[in-house]
Amino acid sequence: MPDEKALGFSGLQHLWTKISEKLAKKQDTITGTQGQVVGFDAQGRPVAQAAPDTGVVSFNGRKGAVVPTADDYGASDIKFADGQTFQQKYDAGQLTGPAGRDGLPGKDGAPGAPGTPGEDGAPGATGPAGSPGSPATINGVNALTISATGGISGSQSGGTYTIDGSSIRPKAVKVTLTAAGWNSSAKTQSVTVTGVLADETKQLIMPMPAVASQNAYAAAGIACTAQAANSLTFKCQTVPTENITVYVAVQGVA
Repeated sequence: MPDEKALGFSGLQHLWTKISEKLAKKQDTITGTQGQVVGFDAQGRPVAQAAPDTGVVSFNGRKGAVVPTADDYGASDIKFADGQTFQQKYDAGQLTGPAGRDGLPGKDGAPGAPGTPGEDGAPGATGPAGSPGSPATINGVNALTISATGGISGSQSGGTYTIDGSSIRPKAVKVTLTAAGWNSSAKTQSVTVTGVLADETKQLIMPMPAVASQNAYAAAGIACTAQAANSLTFKCQTVPTENITVYVAVQGVA
């Protein structure tokens, strides 16, 4: 048999101290959850910790260094800070941006139905008179030639001839022979009659008393005896004592 040596009390005590020191450093069982890793705390003791962020390992069947590609996310997958998705804000009309450039003009549409006619505007100013037309001719001869005689006057403008017969129309003027207007010695009275000429050969003077003055006119033996420019003179046999009204018709003589 090998030699056996017995430890004394002090030796056993020393051995137990060494064993206690080793046991104090022994790692207990670490508890954690699936996906955690073992790390060290501030005292250097091992503890369960969350796995460090090592980036995307797998997405949509792609593994390794995964990078985004088209169609990875839809409008319903992207959320704003308020929790609403891009699709929700789009549907609500909340996504607006600056106006884009104007597009090219489209083709003209079909004409619309005519609108209601507007009100007539105010008449415009009268334009200047046109130039006189040329006289009408027949076989090269003026078709309108009129000679006016017998006191009738006329004027021609192009194919229009205007005839004026006012000079042969009698003009009637009412005058009053006043009782105070007679010359008692000459038994005459002159009155103003506009239009009377001094030349009696140019006019026919026809005095006629008014109905109410006929008896007094006849009783006084009144007659028109002289004429001058715009004036007639009446003479009586007996000076009347009342006013007498006389109508005087003046007509030109050709």
